[in-house]
Amino acid sequence: MLHLYGGRYVLGSASAHRNFVSHLAHQTRVSAFIPDYALAPEAPFPAGFDQAVAIIEAL
Repeated sequence: MLHLYGGRYVLGSASAHRNFVSHLAHQTRVSAFIPDYALAPEAPFPAGFDQAVAIIEAL
């Protein structure tokens, strides 16, 4: 499972969603991956989006 956390590429982190995603993965018996990607304003749109697309393509 790939979990791209919400936050409109402005807030959030992989570590903030780790507990939630681990419960989902355990209940569904699948492996999970939560990538960290660039957030605004340090990395303005579309940087985070482009990184998310690259992650999907790599998987």
